[in-house]
Parts: sequence; structure tokens; C-alpha cells
Amino acid sequence: MATVDRYPPDIPHPSKSSIPQAIQPIQSLQSLPLEENPSIPPSRHTLRVLSAFLVCFTAGWGDGVVGVVLPYINLQFKLSYTLSATLFVAVSSGYIHHFLPFKSSYASRYVITAFTMERTTNYFGRFPLVSRRRLFFPLVLPCKDVGFSHTQGRSFLMTMAAFLHVCFLLTAASSKTFPGVLAAFFMNGFAKGNMVSTLNAYMVANPHTFGLGHMHACFCLGALVSPLVAQTVLAHGWHWQQFYYASIALSSLNLFLVTFAFHCASIEFARDRESALRALGGGLRVVRRGEEAVVVDTTLRVEEVQASRHNLPRNMFMTALRTPAVLAFGFFVSMYTGSEGVTSGYIVTYLLKTRAADPSRVGYANSALWAGAAIGRLLLGYGAPYMGRLKPYWIFAFLLLAISFHISIWLVPSWTIGWGLTALVGLCMGPVFPLTLEIASRFVSPAITSSALAIMYVEPFTLAQAAFAYMRWLL
Repeated sequence: MATVDRYPPDIPHPSKSSIPQAIQPIQSLQSLPLEENPSIPPSRHTLRVLSAFLVCFTAGWGDGVVGVVLPYINLQFKLSYTLSATLFVAVSSGYIHHFLPFKSSYASRYVITAFTMERTTNYFGRFPLVSRRRLFFPLVLPCKDVGFSHTQGRSFLMTMAAFLHVCFLLTAASSKTFPGVLAAFFMNGFAKGNMVSTLNAYMVANPHTFGLGHMHACFCLGALVSPLVAQTVLAHGWHWQQFYYASIALSSLNLFLVTFAFHCASIEFARDRESALRALGGGLRVVRRGEEAVVVDTTLRVEEVQASRHNLPRNMFMTALRTPAVLAFGFFVSMYTGSEGVTSGYIVTYLLKTRAADPSRVGYANSALWAGAAIGRLLLGYGAPYMGRLKPYWIFAFLLLAISFHISIWLVPSWTIGWGLTALVGLCMGPVFPLTLEIASRFVSPAITSSALAIMYVEPFTLAQAAFAYMRWLL
């Protein structure tokens, strides 16, 4: 919408005191369809990227160790394959957040939080328009006029998810019953699903960062290191729950860095508050044009004010869910994630049962898978610009190679060669996920990018991981 100067150049500009208090001097910031604004200090953005890498490393740390500790969990609780597979179902249930209604004070209706990372972000992102400073805690009490800050909502959501990841490790370490361990894995799925889905949207919205490939390579690095550490300490007599106790330190560091890095910056809050005040009815605003400040009229039409709802965003989840491209990409990622999850979760058990592998060293096979995936995703960060429009064909080639290496694991009766083949499977499958998300982001509107990426990240664990209880023969 074009703005018109209320004061010609030959008329002195009004003083700051002549501008209404409610809409006083906020420097104009260009609104972008993406999540971030280029006016954010580079140091803050760099810190967020580093925090994203640590988040994925921590998430991979918790996921990669499951294949190593699973035989010990089966032995302690005397579980069958079907019961042990419910651990993966619990993670899947955490991803879909189940069906837990909560009351939204500004929407005045109950909503379903399954697949609604967007709604949770919107709820946490509310702030009273009378507030001139960012909030340090979510707005809980009813408020007449509220605005929405996506950065604030993302900050609170990431902090909550990082805290739940600490609770996951603490519960898994201290639980004496199998249902308690199931509850811990549920929290893991909820925490990881929120954190990584949010970061997927953040990285896609900031194309000048290191990219999805490097971020998910950190996930693979975490999943690579944790089996190595776990196998080493378990071979020295540690109980598997002691490993989870020790891991709390890493998750606590992640919680601290997430809280600090993703906290809403003052310039971001100023941008969101200005948008909310304009939606409330407009008025005068001070904007920068070169070296001078100009007072302009930002009054909006009545229809625009009513449609904006004080800049509270509409729920784009149903729109994304009705988009065929989102569902198609989600189904494809489901197949990919299912095969990767089965390989990671059962390669150790497979080599123990069918190849008579050495129990003190077989856990390193899981690390071999994630080592290959990490190398593949790191190389993708440098090779992706040279792929151009051939990226879908590269995905097809990677999958064909991964299938051939999988078949070789079945046919070659050697667990040491199985190690190497597992690493090659990871090398081929590692680039598939970030490449798919990058391609998918081009097929959806920027308005539904966050919801679309959340669906594509959550759907695989609904369709693929839940099948573990019945399809353990997949490997």
C-alpha cells in the first residue's frame, strides 16, 4: 500500500511529542514474507544458526543411541520385538502431538494440536498492544487488544521443546518401568518434532545460511557420536540408563543456547508491534528516507483492519493439508524416513541374530550408518549448487544405490562387511531428506511454508515408524 506524506518538504516536521503516544517513533522495517528480516544483527543470526546446529546434534544424539541400547532394554524388561517396537511408536505419537485440546483466549474456541505447530506458535506469539517491550513469558491472561510476534512465538516454542528434551533424558534415566520409558520416548518425539520442524522453516526462510544440508548433517553427527560413546561405556560396565543421565548435560546446554539465541530481539518486536498497531487503525508513523525522517499517514481501510485481526495470522495448516504437493512430498519422505529408521533401529539386532556379531563391537554399525549420512549431507552443502535442475534425478540415483547396498547386506554373510555396506547406505540416503525439503519449498506458497514443512516432517513418523510393530522384517 502506497503511503502519502502529510507534510510537504517546506513545512517543518512535527516534534516527537506531537505524535500520539500509542504509535510513537518506530523506525520502518520492510515486511517480508519470510520469517527473518535483514535488519536483524548478523551476530544474533549467526548465533541462531549455531544453536540450530546444536539442536540437531542433540536430537541426533538421542535418536542414534536407540539401536545400541535397545537390546539392553529388551533384556531388562523382557520385551518381545513387538513390545520393543512400541518405543518407536511412542516417538511417532510424540511427533503428532496426539489430540490434546487447549483453549485459545483470542480465538475463543478449542483447537486440536495434532499437527498444529503453527497454532502453538501463534498462541505463544501473542502480546498486549500496550506493551512496548518484548515479553519474557507467554501471555496467559485474557487481553483486549493483542498483537502477534512470530519471533516471540518461535522463541517460546523452541524453549519449551528444548526443556522437554531434558525431561525426556531425565525420565528415561530414572524410570524403573517400561511404561515410564515409553513416556520418555513420547516426550522425545514431541520435543524433537517441534524443534526440528521450526528450524526447517527458519533455514528455508534464510537462504544465505549454511542451508538444510549442513543442519541435518549435525543431526547425523550426533547420531554418529552417541552410539560410539554408548557402546564404549556399556562395554566398560555402565548401565544403559547411566548413559542417559550423562546426556542431560548436553541437553541442558542446548536448552540454554536455544533460550538465549532465539529470544525475540528488540528490533523484531518493534517490527511486529508496528504491524499490529497499523492493523488496529493506523495513524501517524515515522519512516526513514535516506538521512531524514518523514511523517506519513498509515491509516488503513476499515475492511483491511477487520481482516487483519490485529495481525494475528490465520491458521494455514488446513490450507497446507489440502495442497496435493504437500501430501505427495510427505508420503515420499515417509518412505525414506521409514527405511532409514528401520536400518538405524535394527541393524545392531540384525547383525547379532543373523551374523553372530561381536556384542562388544556391533554397536559401531549404527555409527557407520550415521557417519555415512553425515558425510553425504556435508558434501551436499558444497555440491548442491552444481546439481541445478537435476536434483530430482540425483535423489532417484541415491535411492537406487541405497537399495542395492541394502540387498548386499542381506546377501553377504559377514558382519564386518555389513558395517561398510551400512555406511554406504547412510552415504547415499543422507542427502535425500534435505534435497527433498529444498525442492518441496519451491512448490508451496511462502504463506504455508512453515505448516507444509511441519507436515512433511511429521507425516513420516505417523506412517512409517508406527509400522515397526508389524514390519520388523523390513530390514
